[in-house]
Amino acid sequence: MSTFLWIQLIVTCFLGAVSPGPSLLLIVKNSISYGKTNGIITGIAHGLGIFIYALLTILGIAFLYTKYPILIKIISFSLVLYLIYISYKIFITEEEIDLERDNKQKYNQNFTDGFMIAFLNPKITIFFGALFSQFVNDELTNLEKFQMAFAASFIDMIWYTFVSLIVGNSLIRKNFNNTKVFNKISSIILIFISIYILVKIFT
Repeated sequence: MSTFLWIQLIVTCFLGAVSPGPSLLLIVKNSISYGKTNGIITGIAHGLGIFIYALLTILGIAFLYTKYPILIKIISFSLVLYLIYISYKIFITEEEIDLERDNKQKYNQNFTDGFMIAFLNPKITIFFGALFSQFVNDELTNLEKFQMAFAASFIDMIWYTFVSLIVGNSLIRKNFNNTKVFNKISSIILIFISIYILVKIFT
């Protein structure tokens, strides 16, 4: 694949990564509430989910969504249920957050949440289906296909790592001296996002 096509792929993946959504909200929330390391872990897990979707799309699995569109609704509904579950967990959190350091007890939970938000989002496959259709052809080697999926995943991880380092900075976190209120606001926003997805599913 030519250098120009690689640049085009990288720029498009970056624009897709920086678009706002539940993933960005969750990573910002985790970075502020539990520290930048938790935000980075959430972002890395999200990137792994992106890698799986990107690779499956390149290998041709995206055709299932065009042949069986009901799959999109089923997986989207699963995403809504998971977002509601996360919202509930955030809303009922009453623990005191130490804004001076990372909460190591949250690493596994935040990794799972980051991965599942990516893995349960079929819109990612639609995005990659449109994107990779411009680049995938019979002349591509398996290595090049792997590199394309890795590029999408790596860009996603780098972006969310950058976001985590910024918002998880101790100077910024100190401004959120009431993390319980911040958690409640984050939870309500996730609920509204869930409702929006539900409306899109049934309209």
